[in-house]
Amino acid sequence: MKLIYIIVFIFYLNTIDGLPQVRVYPQSAVISSSSEVRLLCESSDTPFVSVAYWTHVGQRIELNPSIIEMHDNELRIFQFGDTAYTQPGAYACVVSTRYGLLESEPAMLSLPTLDPFKTLTNENNILNLTEDNIAVIPCELPNGNPRPIPIFTLDNKPLDIESKSNRYKFLPSGNLHITDIKQSDAGKYQCSAKNPLTGQIVNNSQTTILQIFNKPLNNQDRIPLTTVYKPPVASRVLVGNNFSIECVIAGWPKPIVEWEKYGDILPEKRNEVLHGTLHLYDIHLDDRGTYICRASSSNGQSDIAYTALLEVLEPPKIIQRPDSVIRINRGESVSIKCTFRGRPEPIISWLYNGEEITINGSPVTGGILSLNQPKEGIYQCIGRNPYGITQASTVLIFPNSIKPEEKLDQDSSSKKSLIVIGPNNITVYEGETIQLHCLTQTGSTVQWLHNNEMINLNLMRRYEMLPSGGLRIVSAQKSDSGIYECVASKIGFSTNTAKCYVHIQGLGLNVPEKKTLPSSTRGELKLEILDIKQVNNNAIELYWKTSELIELYIQ
Repeated sequence: MKLIYIIVFIFYLNTIDGLPQVRVYPQSAVISSSSEVRLLCESSDTPFVSVAYWTHVGQRIELNPSIIEMHDNELRIFQFGDTAYTQPGAYACVVSTRYGLLESEPAMLSLPTLDPFKTLTNENNILNLTEDNIAVIPCELPNGNPRPIPIFTLDNKPLDIESKSNRYKFLPSGNLHITDIKQSDAGKYQCSAKNPLTGQIVNNSQTTILQIFNKPLNNQDRIPLTTVYKPPVASRVLVGNNFSIECVIAGWPKPIVEWEKYGDILPEKRNEVLHGTLHLYDIHLDDRGTYICRASSSNGQSDIAYTALLEVLEPPKIIQRPDSVIRINRGESVSIKCTFRGRPEPIISWLYNGEEITINGSPVTGGILSLNQPKEGIYQCIGRNPYGITQASTVLIFPNSIKPEEKLDQDSSSKKSLIVIGPNNITVYEGETIQLHCLTQTGSTVQWLHNNEMINLNLMRRYEMLPSGGLRIVSAQKSDSGIYECVASKIGFSTNTAKCYVHIQGLGLNVPEKKTLPSSTRGELKLEILDIKQVNNNAIELYWKTSELIELYIQ
């Protein structure tokens, strides 16, 4: 064992300024009742200092052992939906930064549901069609979470889909389309809805009796056009989704069904008409409008036409952010502006250091926040509508409120690297113990990433965080190879990172004897640092041992 004092030269590492983008994962999930849920608070840019607390629909969560607990940056809910503490809704983490408290984008957790079918006055639907036309077995799915899937029976037996899969088309509405119908398709159809998560099934009381007639033997015979399924008068769809508008017309000869958009053209390369149904892909805002379905008989004249109004909905999207940093003199007033778009129009609210801003107990709303006596800290604007939540943030500071000597200390602190000694590239054999160093200034918080993924020490038992901030990996495996990143954070300082590459060799390699090593490496020793301790700002203590060279470090 040796002790050595060395002079430390601090290098400026990868410094990340400003506010991190903080999110909760998973961002949206349907959770079965009484299940255990784990929410992870992460940053898209760099890990934050720490999680201060969690919120549920804007209210601070009171932790309760064995019901809802916080472990580092993770929230654990042990019986989701069973207690008042663990209900569905928006869950967010509030984290500490050098400027104040910052609330994350929320995770939306919900319970599975399945409503009954609507009650219909006419429970029997009789459909008379000629061979080779298209039959539509209606199945207007009830509301459910997640979206239910349709199940059909024919004459009280499960529908044989495999043998007719090329003629069976399941539409997003839940309806079943049978193309080129044959006599074997006749019978009594009934549909049910199934929740794919819970397996719950509800039955539809309505039945459809399909009767098939032979097509005319004489090519000159005509059967007038009849409507099998007309498009809904109005529909709603979320931007970015796909959508189908059904319009099925029967007759003999089989009619031609075409679609057009009133006063416009169909979206180029994003539409398709199959068996009378208009399929629209990747819905844009300008796809809203009126669509017209026309069915033509063999003589080319339009005999039937229907219109369908399409409304496009959009979750909140920010189109004007406030400046990332706002600097004003103490005592000055300020207005912070945030502009969102969305359908319906988003409701805008504001947070200060993670807390909702209110006046006389009512939340402050609107796209402009006017402050006559502003405080330093983090301000966030939140845009909400029924289809989503998004946000933007800014930091408000008073530069002239800092004394010259304090400003000098603050500037030097923010520029000074928190990491005194970072990890080195290393190659080891399977089964060896790896030690990666990350010596930081006193009071720093250290986290480690492996291939850009945060290392969860609770789940990865072979990984151990050392008191010095280093990372020890016991019994190295090939899967441990990759890029490791040490991230150091401290209030009042910029976040610093340092990276290294770890390569794990297989045990099947033959290690050359010392006499066969190249002359450039013969006699060299491998230095294994056991521990590092900081003495003061200019010196550290190193404890190490030496062994014969097995493999050169990758430099």
